[in-house]
Amino acid sequence: MALWGKKKDENNVRFRREMAEKIVKHRLRYVSERVGDTDTIVSKGGEMHIRDGVFYVTSGIEYGSKTVFSCEVDKLKSSELMSLEGAILEGEDRENGGKMRKIIVYYVYYR
Repeated sequence: MALWGKKKDENNVRFRREMAEKIVKHRLRYVSERVGDTDTIVSKGGEMHIRDGVFYVTSGIEYGSKTVFSCEVDKLKSSELMSLEGAILEGEDRENGGKMRKIIVYYVYYR
């Protein structure tokens, strides 16, 4: 047993749904995509929402308000950054024909 209790199983469907619900509550500052060792800005602004069991990330008005990433919540691997300023989302992107993508969403920070 770990010092602070059991480690949560990140492959559990319940855990994935809870993380998606936690992440979707935040507003977006920008979204980047990680390919290899490089991060590319995909969108500034935008929003996240869950509809019919699918997690959507849409771009801001400057980028045409289009869907940047969508993945079934039960198949979405997500984790928050250590700074809690954003999250890493990884899964099969339905917008790109099921291609595996890793995107990083950064939250709007309010003081």
